[in-house]
Amino acid sequence: MEGKHCGGVGVEGVRAEVGQLVSELVALRQDIHAHPEPGFEEVRTQKLVRDTLVKHGIDPVSIKDCAKTGLIVDIKGTGHEPESSSNNGVKVVAFRADLDALRMREANHDLPYRSTVDCAHMCGHDGHTVILIGAAIILSKYRHKLPSNKIVRLLFQPAEEGPGGADPMVKEGCLEAVDEVYGMHNWPNKPLPYIFVQSGPVMSRPTKLDITVKGKGGHSSVPHMLADPILPAANIAMSINTMMSRNIHCHESAVCALTMIHSGEVYNAIPDECKMSGAMRTLSDGVCETLKKRINTICEGTAAAYDCSCSVEFIEGYPPVVNHAEQTNYVLEIAKEMGLTPPPEPEGQPKLLPMLASEDFSFFLLEKPGCFFFFGTEVEGKPSGLPHMATYNFNDDLIP
Repeated sequence: MEGKHCGGVGVEGVRAEVGQLVSELVALRQDIHAHPEPGFEEVRTQKLVRDTLVKHGIDPVSIKDCAKTGLIVDIKGTGHEPESSSNNGVKVVAFRADLDALRMREANHDLPYRSTVDCAHMCGHDGHTVILIGAAIILSKYRHKLPSNKIVRLLFQPAEEGPGGADPMVKEGCLEAVDEVYGMHNWPNKPLPYIFVQSGPVMSRPTKLDITVKGKGGHSSVPHMLADPILPAANIAMSINTMMSRNIHCHESAVCALTMIHSGEVYNAIPDECKMSGAMRTLSDGVCETLKKRINTICEGTAAAYDCSCSVEFIEGYPPVVNHAEQTNYVLEIAKEMGLTPPPEPEGQPKLLPMLASEDFSFFLLEKPGCFFFFGTEVEGKPSGLPHMATYNFNDDLIP
């Protein structure tokens, strides 16, 4: 991919340039960490990114707002265009980083730059942002190595954690003229600095479900005159949690969990209804549809057996992240050239991919070929927690 897209910039030369930027980028990352902003509220972060890029010589005209608090940054090559260059070749390659923080409290009480508000960078988007800033600075400095008919587009995306910023960016044209798109995520329980990637599905589609069982409530002394909705709800919960092994092929990955049950208000009255909520995560449309049908059948049949009725609402989340084979091979080639391919997993060790977490980078991959990959950040003796844990902290060693 380097030769194809980057004009042959030497890896060691780039590393030396990055080395000179590390202290500034680390300080910037910790500044963003200390001032987290949730989805579509990344006003300070957006300004900080813009100001840093302009300070390092990137033309403000090439930086455009997108999706309210996102940015599109184009770095156009100024180098010689080879005579053999084909108009059918790759002209524009996009790279994306997410800007937003999670709506949760941080528990790293000894961290001098910890968040002190009800919002925190507990997934490493602060690190992703400064890595892309660093890439922008280096690319701008080496733009003379990039042929004049090539553009590297950097996408600083808001609201990955919700309600989703990728889809609005696509709708506002962030991928116009783009040939390929790439994204990455840190992963703390895999060793630094290895890259983990594969073609096909790598992250899941989340689907929320809301189940309402309706019966006939009344005084608990006369249950024979009523239709208790709690009994079928309990059976539905058990059946949903055991349906996977009888409905999904063993080579498919999926989970379904009910995480909330609410019913009743007083101890001596059977309620009129019982509500349950949860989510399922799937890697393919086929498995998703199978689970929906089975859940509907279980809910309707079980409720009817107790003289109750039941309704189910499914709320679709992000589509699954599905990597394209050709672009995944480019990433693997570069990883191999740079010594970033991981050693074989120990026998019995579960693979990282595919995983059942979710990401709205999927919207980019629905529009353009590309690849989403993971960098390990684990360093022995330097625990950083897992994403979305209150004790998580991005490992700055990944920045260079």
